[in-house]
Order: sequence, then structure tokens, then C-alpha cells
Amino acid sequence: MTTTRTFRVLLLALAAGLCLSNASFSQTCYTNSGCQDYSNFGFSSTGASTLEYDNYVSAFHQTVVRDLDGSLKIWGELTKANGADSWLVPTTINAGNYPGLTGTPLKVAIGSYGTGRAQFLLLTSDNKLWAWGTEDFMISNSLTTSTSFQQLSIGLPAGVTASTVKMLFGTTYAVVLTTCGGDVYVLSGNGDMRGAGGTGSGTAWSHVQKQSGGFLSGIVAARASMGGVIALDTAGGLWVWGQSWDGVNTTSLSYDRAIPLAAPAGATDAIKMIGTTHTTNGYDVSYYVLYENGRLYSMGHNSMGQLGNWNTTSQPNWVQPTYSAGGTPMNDIKWISPNEHDFGYAAINVINSSKVVYSWGEESGNMIGRGSNNSGPSAVNPGQPTNFQSGYSNSNIIAVESGGHTTMVLRECTSTFGYVGHRTEGSMGDNVADGGYDAVYHFNTNAVQVCGGETVNASLNAAVNGPYCIGNTLQLLGTPAGGTYAIDVAGSTATATLSGTTLTFTGEGTLRVNYTVNDGSSCGTVTVVKVFAVEDCGSRVTIPGTIWNDANGDAVIGSGETGMANGLWVNLVDPNGNVIASAKVNTNGTYTFQVGTGYLATSGNYSITITNTDKEVGDRLTAADVPTGGYGYTGVNRGTTGIDNTNRTGQLNIGNLSGVAGGTTTSP
Repeated sequence: MTTTRTFRVLLLALAAGLCLSNASFSQTCYTNSGCQDYSNFGFSSTGASTLEYDNYVSAFHQTVVRDLDGSLKIWGELTKANGADSWLVPTTINAGNYPGLTGTPLKVAIGSYGTGRAQFLLLTSDNKLWAWGTEDFMISNSLTTSTSFQQLSIGLPAGVTASTVKMLFGTTYAVVLTTCGGDVYVLSGNGDMRGAGGTGSGTAWSHVQKQSGGFLSGIVAARASMGGVIALDTAGGLWVWGQSWDGVNTTSLSYDRAIPLAAPAGATDAIKMIGTTHTTNGYDVSYYVLYENGRLYSMGHNSMGQLGNWNTTSQPNWVQPTYSAGGTPMNDIKWISPNEHDFGYAAINVINSSKVVYSWGEESGNMIGRGSNNSGPSAVNPGQPTNFQSGYSNSNIIAVESGGHTTMVLRECTSTFGYVGHRTEGSMGDNVADGGYDAVYHFNTNAVQVCGGETVNASLNAAVNGPYCIGNTLQLLGTPAGGTYAIDVAGSTATATLSGTTLTFTGEGTLRVNYTVNDGSSCGTVTVVKVFAVEDCGSRVTIPGTIWNDANGDAVIGSGETGMANGLWVNLVDPNGNVIASAKVNTNGTYTFQVGTGYLATSGNYSITITNTDKEVGDRLTAADVPTGGYGYTGVNRGTTGIDNTNRTGQLNIGNLSGVAGGTTTSP
């Protein structure tokens, strides 16, 4: 039975007729902070000047995506704020999950060096840079004090603000920043990578210069791999520096300032994308250039067949990857993703006009889905991955991201992402830390909707946003309505009961719930998934409450005054202003929080705050939203402990919950 001690709160009445407008504005992924178009991503993307490369970024075993709501979600090895532990499911980067964070997260860069070595850099709207993860693997350890999440004192380059940063790119031992004005700055201990004639240091931004004199300018994209950078300017000109091929010499050379690189001979149309990768050993760089008309070219080092021309001879001039030896050149490519954020494994995935993935280059640990090589790299020629989980295939792919040891794809009409390669420390986002090498593309992952890469017009959410504890009950919220809910027993390690839309957790672990519905698009019937990480929270505190239509504004439920929902959500907020749990108000105006006492360890005043939409655990929340529908707040009522019709903020302080005794759950 359950013997839960209850901390009771009767909260927040509403009165009609105040005609207040809704003052809540939410950022969407399509909001431009400067000059990029976040939606210009993936298969349907076009135009180099606004193209967004980094809505999906993967390094060795870690990934970050830009969600449809504009938030950045991260998971995988070393991704937690201490830089040592791992998020096992996609988790929002916010102040609760990354203590000390201020501003709105805008862009994340990752640089890795194989297993157990990855570093992260975050740019926020208040012009700050933050770092965490293994020190000295992207930026100098002189700039950080530990692996833990921290603000960098270095900040942005002089004269650059967050709103004028177009691209923040990370790779092993370097960060490359491109501004909306077309300037490029590099933070690296490698003097040639800095592009400033060997001047500067690894602890200061270097403004990239041209070998012919003056600063490099007019740049719309700059991409790198360990040791070398390639950039594209507004006129379609290509520039390289660091370890580079120059189109003249038969081997790569090192350039400490940017030099022009001739475009492929005979190429027509505008360049859409650029990219680079390099091999595990040395600074052996390869380049890729994709044109708007679909023509793909490659150049440079080729020991692992990464140029896709069916040999392993380095090429000082541009060649075209082909679909077969001496066969049809790749003239129908829509998106490219070389392995660029990790130090090694020179490989690339591309999507062609048929929405099919092809891959080639250095295969290791099944990272491009082309073999069963778990022990070391091997060279593979262009081809399709053929091993897919039952019910899925290499079709309708609209986005692909190459990691250091993994590949991930987004597939139309599939809410979860496809994953192949080395999985460890939650790198599949499936709430599993155990490792292994997958030669098969699995879709038993977590549902993600990436900005510019939406795959379904349906979603499955819950009326409570975590934490999810054994014994908790919540309502499932499927969109559009009319679908069917089911627990994926075979894919779950947790247990639960499901009655209609009411889900009750009975055992800890991973619970996968499916929602099957016609999403109104060409997909027809789709199944969307929500993954719950269910915990044994032990002792719990229950906090119930009610919202009602307080017609006379006295903050007391009177005769004829009924409970109402008005689409509102209530949020339990800790003394630091971070959301612990978010719950949707029931149609009768009631709500309930059930929180493990371990989440209430911080001493100080907790509060319940009303919003018009749900909040993620860890979101910063300091004030209530103005309710919609012409309603306003009339007061708070805590029963015998106090009625206050002067508190019309939509927020109630409930005091210190640290040390409040909760109940325990035992067998009947």
C-alpha cells in the first residue's frame, strides 16, 4: 500500500472579465538570431548563405539537436554538467541541468578524441561562452578549471555578439567561429589552424587572415577537421588553411594563412555545402564540395577511400565520387555529412535525390553501417547500408549526421531516429548505458523532432514532465486526437499499467509507450514513441491543488464556482528558480505533483507557478504567464493556513520542502 504524507496546497483562483492579454512568447526553432535560417537544414535545404549545418551535431558518442521549440537537447557520453557522467536520453540544456547557466542557449560545438574524451562549448544569448567535458580536447586547458560546466572568461571575439554569430563549429583541438558579417575567428593551440600567420595563442581568438594580405572576409560557411579548415565565400570562392591541399602540390602542405582553392574544373551552378574529414593518424585532410545542382566533388587524402572514387590514391585535384567503379558520378546529392567533429575515421554519409543514404570511407565499429568491423578501421567504397531493423529500410531519409563512431538518420514518417555504430553511455538516447556495436540501423531510440527535419505531424507527450517515479500516475497526451496507446512491452525494462490514457508506473527502468494515429499527412498512420526513465524515488511528497473560476474574486471556492483548466500548466519550482516538475491542470481544475524527496534537497522557498504551456525539468522560471481567454489571477488559498486575494501574480510560495517527510510504497 502507499502511505504518502501529503503537503496540501489549494492554489490560484481565476476571474473572468479582466481582459488581460497573453504575455507569454515562446521561441521557435525558426527564429533567426542573426543571419542563419534554422529551418534550412537537411534534404530540402538550399542556399549557402542561410544554410544551417548544425541542427544535428554528433561527435564520438555524444549528440546535440535543435528541437522544434528552439531548445537544444543533448545526450551521450560525458554530456552532464560535471563533464564526467552521461545523459541517457535527450535532455534540455537549461539552468537546472547546467547550474549557473544564464541567457538562452543558441549554439553548441563539440570536439572529441575517441572514447572518454569530448569537450563542449555553448553560446548563449547574453554573449557568454560556457564549456564542460574533458579538458584540452577542443580548447586549451588554460581556459578551464575543471571538467564541470563553467563560463569562460575569454568570451567572444572583440566586436562580436551572440546575435552576430552565424556558425560555432567544434572539432578536435579547435573552435571555428563564422560571423554574420563574414569574418572567421579560430580558437586553437595549432598555429596553422589559427590562420593568422603563426601569431596568437591557444587562449585567444585569432582573426583569420589571407596569405595575400588582409583579413579573410565575406565567408558564409567554415568547416574543419583536426588540423585543417575549408571556407566558402559569398562569391562561391573556396579558401583553405592549416593542413591543406592547394590544387597544385601532389601532397598536402601546411598554410598558416588562408589561401584560395580553385573550384572543380567544369563545375556549374552555386556551391551549396562544404565539408572536410581526416584519417585517424596524422593530419591527412580530405575536402568535399556540393553544388546546388547535386554534383558532389572530393579532393585530398584518400588512404581509406574517403574520396569515393574507388581507389585509395590521394588526389591533389577535384574528383567525383561514383556509384560504382568507373560508373555514374554522384550528380544527385542533396545533403552531405562527413565525420568532422572527431579526430579520426575519415568517412562520409550523403543523401541523394531519392532520399537514400550512401556512405564510404573509414569503417570502424559499424559507424557507417557498412560492415561488421568492430576491432579496427577498414576502407569501403560507396554503397548503401543494407542492415535495417525489421519494418524499416534505407528510404525516405531526410537528414543524416556522421559522428566519430556512429551515424544517425531521420526518416520520414518515423518519430524515432535511426542509429548505427558504437552505442555506449546513452549515445542511442534510449536510456541504456550498456555498450555494444550495432551493425543494424536501429530505431528503438527516443523520438526527436529536429528543426528543419520534421518527420511526422504527430506527437506523444504526458501531462507531467518528470521526474517519473514508481507509483506515479499521469495522463498521456497524443496529438492529433483519436489514436491508440500501447506499452511497448518488448522494448521496455520498466513496468506500468495503462487504462485508456492513464499510465501508472509500477517498476523502474525504461518504459516505451507508443501512440498510433493518422497524422493527416501523406504518411497516413504513424506510430510515435515516448521514452520514460522510471525511477524508484523512495520517499515521496504529494502536492495537490485546484484552480477554479473565482467569480467574486475572494480567493474562496463559493457556491457555483467550479474548477477549470483553461489549458494551464502548473510548475513546481525550486529555490533557485528551476522547474522540478511540470503538470497539466485537469479539466476539473485539479492537479497533483508527486515528487521524490531527493528532488527537494535544496533548502529555501519553493513555489508553484502557472504557465500557459509545459516546461522542461530544469527550465528557469521566475514569473507566471498571463492566462489566455481574458482571465486573470484573483488570489491564493491554502485552506486554514491562509487566504490572500491580494496575491494576483499566478505564483505561490510554499516554503521550505527540504526535510519534509514523505511516504513509502510497499507491497499490499
